[in-house]
Amino acid sequence: MLIVFCKLGKIINSHNQVSDIAVFDNARAVRVNYGRSQCQNPSSADDLKHFSEAGYSLQSMHAFAIPSHIVEHIVPVLIKDGKYQHPSLGLSGITLTANYATEMGLDANTHGVLITDITPGGAADIAGLKETTQQYTRYNRGVIIFGDVITAIDGNPVRTYEDLVSYIFNKTEVGQKVKLTILRDGKEMSVTATLQSE
Repeated sequence: MLIVFCKLGKIINSHNQVSDIAVFDNARAVRVNYGRSQCQNPSSADDLKHFSEAGYSLQSMHAFAIPSHIVEHIVPVLIKDGKYQHPSLGLSGITLTANYATEMGLDANTHGVLITDITPGGAADIAGLKETTQQYTRYNRGVIIFGDVITAIDGNPVRTYEDLVSYIFNKTEVGQKVKLTILRDGKEMSVTATLQSE
């Protein structure tokens, strides 16, 4: 396993999405300049296709690219306390697509995170958020009951699942209250959740 600390503000992953943390299934996915111990500055996903490290087999390696500002945030806490508590909403979700938005009766241009799963007893559960479920009719046909869509956190727009994860990781801590703007059955509402330790 290879951990790469990058002095980039963001990482461009293989889907041309920009995020704070990128996990690469194969170390060939990221180019590292070992002379300066930092990532080369990629301008697109195409720039992340080449990786070289003399003397090592790359077939079974995994690379984790972590921006240095995250390391600077976490390492002092690890040194002091021996552990780092990650704030968590206690939910899983997906970036809302135009197809899902249309199925939900929303405008196709609606952006946000569709909640797919909620951890029992977690922050989202306590706050009363609703997950997507599947129910079956008496003819054994599956019907999807869509959950809430998170469109903003603390007034900051949430367009993708990565936006939500990045905000929680970079801007919050365990025990902090966050205000979520959600869409439920097409209606906008606000919910406050207290973040728990992941």
